[in-house]
Amino acid sequence: MSASPILAKTVVHAWTGITGTLARASLDSEVAFIGNVILTLLQNVLLLLLLDFLGVCRPTPDYSSYSCRCPAGWQDPCLNGGSCVDNVGGFACECRPGFQGGRCETEIDECASQPCWNGANCRDYVNSFVCECRAGFDGFLCEHNIQECTESSCLNNGTCIDDINTFSCRCRPGFYGTFCEYEQNECDSQPCKNGGTCADGLGTYRCTCPVGYNGQNCQARAMFDHLTRETRVETFIQLFTHLFTVLFLELCQLVQPRALSQRGLLLADRNLLDLSLSNGMDRTLL
Repeated sequence: MSASPILAKTVVHAWTGITGTLARASLDSEVAFIGNVILTLLQNVLLLLLLDFLGVCRPTPDYSSYSCRCPAGWQDPCLNGGSCVDNVGGFACECRPGFQGGRCETEIDECASQPCWNGANCRDYVNSFVCECRAGFDGFLCEHNIQECTESSCLNNGTCIDDINTFSCRCRPGFYGTFCEYEQNECDSQPCKNGGTCADGLGTYRCTCPVGYNGQNCQARAMFDHLTRETRVETFIQLFTHLFTVLFLELCQLVQPRALSQRGLLLADRNLLDLSLSNGMDRTLL
């Protein structure tokens, strides 16, 4: 049998959907395709193989192989768009990205490796995945903690502390509130004692004490009242202290005679007596 233009040295593929198995004839066999009929010359014997499906097979332009167009209900052995590659005695499937398996039947689960961070939910797609981030995170893998702190988050120069999907404010002394929006009135606690008057300040207060009391909170009795008139003394003054009483025992040669209340000072004391004279002469009695 002489070769015709449609004959070529090629390989006869096994194809799913045909009755029986169409085996590889021979690398040296001549094969012709006429519709659904395959003609081959094998060991000087002409074989006519009639395929029982309605697909149409055509040789490639160089007559080195052929391809079949399958009708409805028939399919390529490689699934999910995989490419079939002929091998000796069989075939192999080259899978599209995102699929695997002998026939490309399995979709690869890109979420199996847990690529998403910070507790995000991974949603698998063909050859891709999407991370659904929890509140407070962003980024392709939810790897970034969103900074909730801004310059205006905390008032009155409070310090903003970032957290997950929230923030808090550390307030300066004298302020309070979620955003440090309130000024603390230090006088609300009534720190001044014994009738003292409280003046509020920024993070502090000041007590104005009545006569006879002193200290930060007017908590202590005053030791001495200062002299209010000038007093000049030209001789020795001897004083004795006993418990709460100071008594002038001797007073000589006053430049200008005055009443006793103008010449000395009678005060209550506990441990320390601090006598201040308006003429600059100070004495401390222990």
